[in-house]
Amino acid sequence: MIRALLSYLLLQFALIPFLVSCNDDSNELPIEIELVTLNAASQPAFTFSQGDKIFFAFLITNRSDQDIVWYNYCDLFQSDIYAVYKLVNSKNQTYDYIGKPLSPPVDCNDRPVVLRVGDGYYFSVPWDKYADTTPLDSGFYLCKFALDISVNDFKKISKSFNSGFQIK
Repeated sequence: MIRALLSYLLLQFALIPFLVSCNDDSNELPIEIELVTLNAASQPAFTFSQGDKIFFAFLITNRSDQDIVWYNYCDLFQSDIYAVYKLVNSKNQTYDYIGKPLSPPVDCNDRPVVLRVGDGYYFSVPWDKYADTTPLDSGFYLCKFALDISVNDFKKISKSFNSGFQIK
């Protein structure tokens, strides 16, 4: 009986580190992600004139107190990243898909990215990256997409992004 009790207690103590590590809030990542539209001077902008150079960009910043490893960053290039929709009916808030500046598959090495404390990974793509991209005419637009992000090999979150902009 004492042997069984000692085995049980040893098992409980062995499981404590596992239980503590699983207690992390898996919906919270130690990173901050921001989606912006930029003008030709790399400044955030929401209003553009026809013919202006428009860049879609996001910044992933390590806000933790230790380095983190971003494992699936190549996946984002294969997604609908920076998909652009045009407002076609303001009364019903209806948008039509226009396109995106990247077309999968995008060449990418599949090595993890180490984000140092306070550092970020910045990715910017011009709307007219490819010659066959249709110029955007005047109107209201929405850039939207979703990403699955994994860091430190155990935390994963899905996050959606929406950023509106206008062309006059």
